[in-house]
Amino acid sequence: MGPPLDRTIGVIQTGALDEAEVRLIRYLIEGGLQKLQWTQVSSETPVPQFPGIDESVAPLDAVARDASCLLVVGSGPLPEMTAKPPGLAQLFEGAAGKVLALTRSEAHVSAAPGLSIVELARELSPEEIAKMDEDRRNARFRTNWIVLISLVVTIAGIANAMLMSVTERFREIGTMKCLGALSGFIRWVFFVESSLMGAVGGAVGACLGALFSMAVYGFTYGFGTVLISMDFVRLTVFLLLSVIAGVVLSIIAAIYPASVASSMVPAHALRTNV
Repeated sequence: MGPPLDRTIGVIQTGALDEAEVRLIRYLIEGGLQKLQWTQVSSETPVPQFPGIDESVAPLDAVARDASCLLVVGSGPLPEMTAKPPGLAQLFEGAAGKVLALTRSEAHVSAAPGLSIVELARELSPEEIAKMDEDRRNARFRTNWIVLISLVVTIAGIANAMLMSVTERFREIGTMKCLGALSGFIRWVFFVESSLMGAVGGAVGACLGALFSMAVYGFTYGFGTVLISMDFVRLTVFLLLSVIAGVVLSIIAAIYPASVASSMVPAHALRTNV
């Protein structure tokens, strides 16, 4: 149909829209689409709202009127008028362009004279599926290595910070032991300190990582599309797991520094000058 600038598109919604269909409509709107004429096969599925576009609900026999293209979206079956040639001819009466676009590969429409049928989805070949599987394996391998290296660097950094803390507090540790503090209490103090450090670092890192990812994908695909496609329940679960992982890693990294602090002789600790 050409560029979507200042054009009208009719939309037949047969069921719930998936992420790709929402992205397609938002892409058309960002391209300057003037109007969406929307009709539903089933009233159980609500009409999605797209800000920044004139969106109106039309009956099925008038959804393509003045439209440059008729777009069929959703997971449900096609209406009889859309699937057979006599109904198709009636459907496109008054249309600016006779183009029928299907977003689902399972949707089949009989050809009609003067009508262009465009299938936006297609079946992947075995070679393409094998290539996609190989790319996913390679990406998973790289991701695992990056995560492993990040964990090692995290543990080393926390352990180094805790050892510095032990070195700076030799006299404090010696004083606590002279006052009756047991080795287990000293270890517990450092474990609590490291766990708090891990909780704060994990929460801040998880929030910054989520915001950075949202910003990158928002500038690429549009912030509205990103917000619609996000699973906030799953995101919250991963944020909590990140905080828990930060606490666990911090405690693991603090085992050696806490052991060093708890095994110090009070007299030697008090004579130390840092």
